[in-house]
Amino acid sequence: MNKSDKRILIVDNEPELTDVLKIALEALAGFRVQTENNPFQAVGAAKRFAPDLIIMDIKMPELDGADVAVRLQSEPALAETPIVFLTGTVTEPEIVRHGKKIGGLRFLPKTMRLDAMVACLHDILRTGPENFVNGAPECRAA
Repeated sequence: MNKSDKRILIVDNEPELTDVLKIALEALAGFRVQTENNPFQAVGAAKRFAPDLIIMDIKMPELDGADVAVRLQSEPALAETPIVFLTGTVTEPEIVRHGKKIGGLRFLPKTMRLDAMVACLHDILRTGPENFVNGAPECRAA
């Protein structure tokens, strides 16, 4: 395991998925991971945890991930924190629609291999928020 001081917050309404991702990202990359299954509590969780990156589901029944991202980005302490959408239904129109709504953020398919996801997350963390928000290419499953 590579030990990392990077902190990742995962926001998804499916506890089974967030639990698996937490275990995998901690084991494979040594990330410090916190999960939040209630999108209404995502901003508070992010403020407390101060993540280096946020992974968030696009479609959640209670509150759309794009709306949560807008709320996160409106907080001064979180405005520069990269947000990556996690989705089980990656379609180009959906990505474009949500991307335009919140500044062209990257996405990860839920079906992505975990090793590819870890490599992608390392890449995102290396690029920095200024490159990330200004049109950096999205991650694609390898």
